[in-house]
Amino acid sequence: MNLITKDSTFSLIHLIKRGSRPALNPEGRREGIPLFRLSRFRAGDTIVEVLVSVTVLALVLAGAYVSSSNSLRQGTAAGNRNQALGHAQAQIGLIKSAAGTNAATLNSYKINQPFCIASDGTVDTSSINQAEGVCYLSSWTPYGVGVKYSSSNQVFTVTAKWPGGGATAQDQLVLYYKAGSN
Repeated sequence: MNLITKDSTFSLIHLIKRGSRPALNPEGRREGIPLFRLSRFRAGDTIVEVLVSVTVLALVLAGAYVSSSNSLRQGTAAGNRNQALGHAQAQIGLIKSAAGTNAATLNSYKINQPFCIASDGTVDTSSINQAEGVCYLSSWTPYGVGVKYSSSNQVFTVTAKWPGGGATAQDQLVLYYKAGSN
């Protein structure tokens, strides 16, 4: 009879490969190292558990999508605003330059209608979109900039406009500059 005890040199793996089992003692109990029985096939998750886990996963993914979508939209809006601010500051820079170097050029900016200042410092009233009060900088950029002068308080108002998030929405920012107040 093939009896396996703790002192035996046979390994459990060897027994499993051969298909041997330890012998029973006279009382009917097994002696030696017990072989582990494979448990019966455990039933899988129920459909309710699967549906709950899929629902939780869907909610987490939907939240992540909404968060990233909002973040992207806000980042794009901030970038557009930053570019528009740069264009408006360039117009104020030209006004400051004229105020510091050439009084005649500065006086040419003090007109009672919307205008743009070209990069060479000249006044451009022909490119103004009268409905919006801005000049569009070029055909490839959506940014428009316009300057107005108020003779009553001697303040230049520079407006920058660009397409907003909606189909018809338009964003704008307004900067004020009083000549002689650097």
